[in-house]
Amino acid sequence: MKLRYTIKRGSKLIGSMTVNQNTSATNVKTVKLESHIKTSFVVAIAVDAKEESVFQDGVLTYSSVYRKVNGTEKVNKKHRSYGSGYAIEYKGKTDSLCCIQIQYNLMTMYAIEPVNIIRVYSDNYQKFLVIQKLGAHVYKIEVPDGSYNVYHYLNGRCIKIEIHQTLYTAVMELT
Repeated sequence: MKLRYTIKRGSKLIGSMTVNQNTSATNVKTVKLESHIKTSFVVAIAVDAKEESVFQDGVLTYSSVYRKVNGTEKVNKKHRSYGSGYAIEYKGKTDSLCCIQIQYNLMTMYAIEPVNIIRVYSDNYQKFLVIQKLGAHVYKIEVPDGSYNVYHYLNGRCIKIEIHQTLYTAVMELT
């Protein structure tokens, strides 16, 4: 399955995002996201991001989050499952997240509506975030920095995401 989104700030097209999801015969699901944004506030900003999540039998076994802003690496994190938790690699250090199995992360939000799911794992923030149901097929997720996204679904697929950051708002829409 391939999902393509446009990213707009107001009426101006500022970028695009593609989400690819594949499931193998051995029940390994891989979700890859790639986005490119070019916009300006006071100065020009270019953001390139790549994310990947791999699930085996419904449990996250590997994920990566990579982001460059104006050509400079800002985020490069990897999660790898081990026994009863995850090793998290970031800035040359390894940390651990013990005693959990991640079954639903932000990458899965594009292809699966969070019906009866109350929290979602953020690989970037390394924590579970609360999913607030706002109405039929509409959900809000707040992140630790105070910003939030509102997800809209049709037939189980995410068709629109309203991004509310401190300095701007943007909308991603399925094309």
